[in-house]
Amino acid sequence: MKLPSLGSLNAELTPLAEDVSARIRTIFDDCPHLSGFTVQDVSALPEALRPQGVEAGLAVTDMAIHPLVSREQCQSIYESLSLALLELLCDRPAAKEYLPGRTFARSVH
Repeated sequence: MKLPSLGSLNAELTPLAEDVSARIRTIFDDCPHLSGFTVQDVSALPEALRPQGVEAGLAVTDMAIHPLVSREQCQSIYESLSLALLELLCDRPAAKEYLPGRTFARSVH
């Protein structure tokens, strides 16, 4: 069985998926300590885990940072990630249906 070449691995991605993938790569490039995160629909989270005052929308969960950083640095990474995802949603509203339940992880080579 012949494996596909690396250039064709993303050949079947939709334009939305390609755009999300490119933006996620940028997020990881901009936040070198960020190892991964999940995007969840807030309504799917247990009430105790929902961000205060947020009834609907998306939330970043399960954010992994390596190596460990200070609480302030972690908050800064979270804010940068949230802002980048908000920009994505403003530019590509269809991403609101695409992102929930997806986990994104840094590629390690």
